[in-house]
Amino acid sequence: MKQNKSFLILGITGGAGSGKSTIVEYIEKMVPTVFLHCDVIAHKLMEPGGASYEILVKEFGKGILENENREGSPISRPRLSKAAMATEESRKRLNELTHPLVQKAVEAELARLREENFDKP
Repeated sequence: MKQNKSFLILGITGGAGSGKSTIVEYIEKMVPTVFLHCDVIAHKLMEPGGASYEILVKEFGKGILENENREGSPISRPRLSKAAMATEESRKRLNELTHPLVQKAVEAELARLREENFDKP
């Protein structure tokens, strides 16, 4: 039996607690699914050496690091959140810096899936 490997790109958005994960779990039970979780991608990009790391430290300062006196210390998400959510302007700046990098990572993963002929019958 020939398997159809075409795929649909579906974005699920919503605020915290709106049911995004529940919807994904339901879809995964119905059909084979590749789920790209943008929060997980964003967190990975914030790891030392990741595409967002230096940009965020430069923008928000070493105070966002778990140990601001240690080179290459991981970003503390609670500290970053406190700094970035302090004002509407800083929140927007966080999004301006990180969203394009997350989008680029998602696009790269989709390209990899296509290259593996995931979307070809």
